[in-house]
Amino acid sequence: MANTHYLSGEAKSEAGTAAIEKYHEYNYFNSYVTPFIQEQKKAPTFNRITKIPANEDGATRSIIYYNMWNSPIQQIVPCPGQPAFTNFSFYANEDENLTSTESPNVNPSDFLHTAPIQKYYSYDSENHQNASWLFIDGSQGHDIQNLAPNEASHDRLTKIEAVYTNLSGAWFRVTNTYLYLTDQDGTATRVSSVRKRLNGFASGVKSEMTAIDVHSNTVITTTYVDRPNKKITQSTTSPSSTLAATNILINGLLQSQSTFSVAAPTLFSYDSLRRQIAVATPAGGTTVPKCTENPCANINMSPSFRFGAISEA
Repeated sequence: MANTHYLSGEAKSEAGTAAIEKYHEYNYFNSYVTPFIQEQKKAPTFNRITKIPANEDGATRSIIYYNMWNSPIQQIVPCPGQPAFTNFSFYANEDENLTSTESPNVNPSDFLHTAPIQKYYSYDSENHQNASWLFIDGSQGHDIQNLAPNEASHDRLTKIEAVYTNLSGAWFRVTNTYLYLTDQDGTATRVSSVRKRLNGFASGVKSEMTAIDVHSNTVITTTYVDRPNKKITQSTTSPSSTLAATNILINGLLQSQSTFSVAAPTLFSYDSLRRQIAVATPAGGTTVPKCTENPCANINMSPSFRFGAISEA
């Protein structure tokens, strides 16, 4: 990856093998007098423009405009022979939380076929997202602060409720997800629940997450920490299997990995520079990366290595 920067330290370009090149430009402009930029509450502002290089026909692939908080406010994707596809992003609460998006080039979603595709987001007092909805005929307004959803509408609404609960003397933070299955009906249906343990851990346990689906199936993910041996074990149990899916890491490197369907683990090996040198599968096959020497010209340093072909042992 090769990156360049302006004298101010801002990124100028990004390029690398098998990566799309990106170029960054920085301009002052007043969004109220620039017709192709959506109006933002704090203007004029310092905006960043990101341009992805041209296709073979010479047309720019994409242009993204950012506000002074480095949050995207508009993306333009040129379409040869067609009007450019545009996405807008809004931040009604004057912070970094995305409150709504709009795609005016997509077929309208409301009953009168007049409003462009609009999606809205709201947040709770802990700054966690607690609702998202696709506008049909309910709550709408890009500039309305703390806009709340309308449950008794045709909007495609998902609500998220976070509560703290005590179970058997231990505290948990529970996040419940609700859908509204009937149009113009404010009755919510819980479709999933995620329970995070906050205290009362067993010996060696660092975290415990329990996910419960709409059919009350429970998936439990437990993380164990063995500090003296610098070892982390993550185990996931599911009603779909009598086996646990387990990952074991030592010094931050994945050592073994098992699944719900195969008890024998996949084993990973590394050299002294923490580079992966072998992967042994439960079936008995071993994948070995072949390293090829790549001397560095005009640089007083040891030769570097890169991964080349993959061989099966």
